[in-house]
Amino acid sequence: MRTTRVVLGPALLALFGGCAHEVQVVTVDPAKKCEAAPTLLQACERATPLAEDMTYGQLLDSYQADRERLRRCASQRDDLAKVLETCNAAIDRHNAELAQQLKTAPPK
Repeated sequence: MRTTRVVLGPALLALFGGCAHEVQVVTVDPAKKCEAAPTLLQACERATPLAEDMTYGQLLDSYQADRERLRRCASQRDDLAKVLETCNAAIDRHNAELAQQLKTAPPK
């Protein structure tokens, strides 16, 4: 039994001796995720349906309400575009930092 231990000791040292050197590992941050407020992701309101028996006053009210809906929809779309532009810029910065880390990492 003693001879086995003596033989296994040097064999294990020879086998795992290469594990003692230092290895540098590039750490990667989790990927960025674009998230917009739920209110920006909602569909725009539909136009008011027109009825055959609408009066001229009701038609004008419907027109004004539809114009307001379109204005809010355009504003919502602009806000969403700004959020996505900001998020894409953050992702580009993250990717540039990652590329820089990979450039400066020592070769294998």
